[in-house]
Amino acid sequence: MATVSVHWERGASNGNTDWSVGSGVEVTPSTTPPDAPRFDVDRVWTAGLSADGLTGSASLSLRADRQVNYTITVSGDCWKGDPAAPITGRAATASGAYFTATASLSGLCPGASYSSTIELVDDAGHRTLASSTTPTVSIAPTAFQNWGGGFTVPQQHLRISAHVEVLHGYPWNEDWGIYGADLTVGDSRWPNTAHFDGTCFASDQNNIPATFEDQTVPLTDSIQLSTYSRFAVRGIYDGHEPSSRCGWNNVYDFEASASSTVTPAQLLRGVLIQTDFFQSGDRSRTARGHLYLWVTATRVAD
Repeated sequence: MATVSVHWERGASNGNTDWSVGSGVEVTPSTTPPDAPRFDVDRVWTAGLSADGLTGSASLSLRADRQVNYTITVSGDCWKGDPAAPITGRAATASGAYFTATASLSGLCPGASYSSTIELVDDAGHRTLASSTTPTVSIAPTAFQNWGGGFTVPQQHLRISAHVEVLHGYPWNEDWGIYGADLTVGDSRWPNTAHFDGTCFASDQNNIPATFEDQTVPLTDSIQLSTYSRFAVRGIYDGHEPSSRCGWNNVYDFEASASSTVTPAQLLRGVLIQTDFFQSGDRSRTARGHLYLWVTATRVAD
């Protein structure tokens, strides 16, 4: 029994499309080398990020079997500015049996995905199309190579921490309760420990602090923070005794809400959101309490 390991580099060939076993001088290639240029489909885009993590870029090292002019079309749903125009150039630098060139992209969005198609034209006018999508109609006399051509830009993240304090500020010396004190980042309500879920407090517990669980979010140009809280007095206890069951009957309640769009740089320094409580459905009344939300962030290592 023998184990055979064969290593080779894709590129120029004698035109065979399959393995051949036997004496080389006795084997006739099953096909002749193609007239159309050939592109090394193992070459893929390499994507990266700017130092601040907010802008992506990508580069592609082309390798063809002859001197060719190339046109690269890149498609995607997110651009920092105008979509990229087709990239054109010439692979004319000899490197062994190949001709090489480097194509570059900028203005990409972190976390976004892109696809691309390459068209090669040699000096004799022969054409090759390299793409992940097989043409649905004849593209003769252009040859076709199946190539992945897609890539995703990496994305950094922020780990956000938040602390909230609720001051009910109501002049009556009554026990009171909190429906909630929430933080929403982007479109998602924060899964946190600071949501009080209908907790009742004694009248002397005026300043109620709580800390949100840390959350990791993608690093983007801007991040929207929204907060909402609601407290109530009257009717939260049966008989108005702290030892009684905490209920929510004929309550007199107040709401506070605020929204702010901040940059990553602001979050890294720390952001304070302060808003007042007003009687539910009527912000014309005098403010009855305050909500303070302190939000900070740290960058997560790649």
